[in-house]
Amino acid sequence: MLRATLYRYTGIRGSALQFRTNRFGRPYLKNRDTPQFNLSHTRGLVALAITHEGEVGVDVEDFTRGADVRALAGGLFSPAEAAKVDSASGKAAKELFFRLWTLKEAYVKARGAGLSMALDRFSFGQLGANPQLLPASDDEAEAERWRFFRQRLRRAISLR
Repeated sequence: MLRATLYRYTGIRGSALQFRTNRFGRPYLKNRDTPQFNLSHTRGLVALAITHEGEVGVDVEDFTRGADVRALAGGLFSPAEAAKVDSASGKAAKELFFRLWTLKEAYVKARGAGLSMALDRFSFGQLGANPQLLPASDDEAEAERWRFFRQRLRRAISLR
């Protein structure tokens, strides 16, 4: 899927595409600045994001899988985010956790650092269709650089 889609963006046949990875394992095309791409998958779903402008990150998760979301949030998220998950009840806590997790994972993937970045060092505010990264005290301009989009899929879709 990745090679076929990149062919549409580059005109380079899939077998001729050459990939490299940065020191954190993020793949990129050898000898090309664009397009930037990111891939994520979970049970029954694959997402691919491609852009010719800037960095891009994507994450998909299966919300039905089991997890102790309160314990995970307490160990991974900022104190404010962990408190939000802790104060939510049952299904709402799980949904909130996965909303935050997918945003955080997409962001660190876009930054190219993956989970080497501490997830508790940054936070998300509004979590609707266009979530917002909250400015950190050490780099207030960073939050303005990024745009986030959320889409919950209830069934598989095909984009052509």
